Amino acid sequence: MNRSRLAWVVAGLGIAPASVPQVPAPADEILELEPVLVIGERPGPALWKVTWKDHTLWLLPTLSPLPRGVIWRSSQVEEALLQSREVFFEASLDMRIDNTGKAGAAVDDALLNPDNKWLADVLPPDLYRQFAALNQRYAGNYARLEMLRPFYASLQLRKQALRRMQLDSDGQVHDQVAYLARKYGVPLRLLGREIAPRAATLAANLRRTPLAVDTECARSQLLQLERELRDATLRANAWSTGDIATLRQDWATTRQQDALASCRQLFQQLAPANRAVRETRDRGYNSLRQALRRNQSTLALVLLEEVFDPEGVVARFRSAGYQVDEP
Repeated sequence: MNRSRLAWVVAGLGIAPASVPQVPAPADEILELEPVLVIGERPGPALWKVTWKDHTLWLLPTLSPLPRGVIWRSSQVEEALLQSREVFFEASLDMRIDNTGKAGAAVDDALLNPDNKWLADVLPPDLYRQFAALNQRYAGNYARLEMLRPFYASLQLRKQALRRMQLDSDGQVHDQVAYLARKYGVPLRLLGREIAPRAATLAANLRRTPLAVDTECARSQLLQLERELRDATLRANAWSTGDIATLRQDWATTRQQDALASCRQLFQQLAPANRAVRETRDRGYNSLRQALRRNQSTLALVLLEEVFDPEGVVARFRSAGYQVDEP
């Protein structure tokens, strides 16, 4: 079945969406920047350690995006996996809708500018000039984006830019860990579930979203995009070498940006994202706490925010009285 996908990987204030509907890549793209590279094999990310009595929970924070094909080896990760009775992957906060019926088609239609307008007709001139320049640089002046609502056009542009810069969602980290888990016969578990909002409700909420809210989200996303691409190499190297100080500083800087807060109002109007995030994070924390008490050793992949965020799993384990050792 053909399905559209509206994926929001949400943690704390950060919202990093994927795409719906699928937009084919432009045929002739021109990119002025070189793809992001992390040279050489890296020693691997650092692990956080949570203990209860003689039981251990190892937390491997994941980072997105990472350069495609980055090679990392971590004896600590493999050793933790060998000792573990279970391996957990972080919660998926993908919000999926069926695109086969009228409701799904209504969502597709609601993601277009009203009255068949183009972005040049709905964006302030300064913001449109910025969008057009980024579209030319990262997507070869892809005309299809001009038909989409401002926030969604900026998200699609981000997707094109990451692909052209050879940045993937996680640098195949999950694939590597899943391979090791299968190799050593360690069961894989998921900390979350698929969230499926009603397509009709989502379409109606899209149509009710004020253009000003939509535009401010687009502005923040475009500002964030250039910084994200510029700092991708630094961030990826910090993660792949276990440079916690650099990762913490980068996370704090990103958290403080108005760009992240600017889209919050929009996403609150589109779906019960905040409630879904809270519920999923609560379920994830409870699952990890039960695994810590159940298993002598457990390995879990969590979003990077979960180890730095004052409301993340590391902070919650600390506040509950568990011993937490940072790398």
